[in-house]
Formats: sequence, C-alpha cells, structure tokens
Amino acid sequence: MKRKYKGKCITHPQTHYIVLDIETTGFNYPSANIIEICAKKYDNHQCIDTFKTLIKPNGTINDFITNLTGITNAMVHNAPYPHEVLPDFLIFIEDTPLIAHNANFDINFLYDTCIDVLGTPITNDFIDTLELARRSVKDSKNHKLETLAQHFNLDTPNHRAEQDVDVTQALYLILSSHP
Repeated sequence: MKRKYKGKCITHPQTHYIVLDIETTGFNYPSANIIEICAKKYDNHQCIDTFKTLIKPNGTINDFITNLTGITNAMVHNAPYPHEVLPDFLIFIEDTPLIAHNANFDINFLYDTCIDVLGTPITNDFIDTLELARRSVKDSKNHKLETLAQHFNLDTPNHRAEQDVDVTQALYLILSSHP
C-alpha cells in the first residue's frame, strides 16, 4: 500500500532524533492494534525525553503475543485508548527524524493508525537500522535486532518497546560510525 504522506528513509547520520518501537497484537493492520509505544528523544546522542505507554487494543491479546512480549490483557485493561495517546505522541515526535529497527513495520503501523484514529499521518523521515545493518554488517548470520545485539555484545532485546528502543539506540550508534 502506498502511503502518500509517509516520510522518506534517510541514511545520513543524525544528532537530533527519536528512537521508537511499538508492540502490536499481530502483524497486519487493521486486524492488529498497537499495545505499546516507546519513543526516546536524543540530542547529541543523549536521551533528553521519553514517551512511553501501554495502549488498550480493540480486542484481546492472544497467547502468542503475550508469550512474545509479556504484555497481558490485564496490563492493558486500564490503559488509554489510541485516540487518547496519539495526539500527545505526535506532539512529542514533531518533525524529528525517527529511528527504528525494521522501521517500515513501526512507521507504517503508526501511519495507518494515526490516519484511522486522528485523520493525520506521520510524515517524519526515518532511519532504519535494519537497512543500515544490511549494508555494513556482512559477518552476521542475519540482521534481526536480537542477532545484531548478540553480534555487538549489546543487551538482548525482549519485545518490550523500551528495551528494544535502548538496544536500537546502541545499535544505531555503532552503525552510524561503521564504514
């Protein structure tokens, strides 16, 4: 699906950016919903602000997703709905470049959700650490976040948004200084 207002994938190093990650109830929008967002704002590679929240989905979280993420239906029972979270999220990210691992998944999911819930797309340009790794890391068996974290002796991501943001940030610092 073409997303008319989606930002473009950029590769030049940034010093002011936001690293983000989402967790979802599945892999395909709109049959799946966002259940967690974490975004950390960096200036000169130092974290200056954090946005993180669980989000109440339209349906229930299945056992596969709970086993993968550790997020349960009880955890999101009193969480805010997307229409309560997304306006603040858009204010937080402004027009700052976004960084994510497998960025198209996160960006597309957020784009589609924001269009449906708010009538407003996310238009930020973005950097995909997956694409950076594919270009510069040739001696890894694959380019999954967990594999790259092991390859570079980073903390292991755990499919929770904040932990994955922290690992993605550490990976970005390595990859942005990589030839």
